[in-house]
Amino acid sequence: MLFDASFWVFVGFIGLFSLVGGKLYRFVTQTLEDRAKKIQYDIEEAAKRRQEAVTLLKTCQRRKLEAEEQAHEILAHAVEEAKRLREKVLEELKEHTQAEERLLHERIRQAEEQALQEIKERALELSFFATRDLVQKHQTPDFEASLFQKSLLTLDDTTYPFAKTGLSK
Repeated sequence: MLFDASFWVFVGFIGLFSLVGGKLYRFVTQTLEDRAKKIQYDIEEAAKRRQEAVTLLKTCQRRKLEAEEQAHEILAHAVEEAKRLREKVLEELKEHTQAEERLLHERIRQAEEQALQEIKERALELSFFATRDLVQKHQTPDFEASLFQKSLLTLDDTTYPFAKTGLSK
């Protein structure tokens, strides 16, 4: 009874199971090992990429700090340059204003001199006409002779200012 049909079914089942189970076991373990290797490769690849990302992040942060420092330096330089240009423009404006003021003072002085000269010439002209009118009113032969003699005496010391106006008559 040891070798009855159920025994042989059991042995067949065990044999079939060992044949199929062994191949199935090798297939499953191979698949699981391949999957584990792929997962391990993906983990290593992710670690590399993470390391590259960390390195890239640090590089970007360093460049950002450098760019900020450069921006601050440029801004400080621009502020200094603006101050320097402002001072230069103010100095040039001051010099220009002083030059304009000197020029205006010179023009005023010249205008004053010209006005005084014109007043003197007009006063001289009026005195000449008044003298001529006075002489014509009191014109006598004795008066003319004495006036002529006085004129001759003073002619050498003076210049005749109305020579250009044609008033010598």
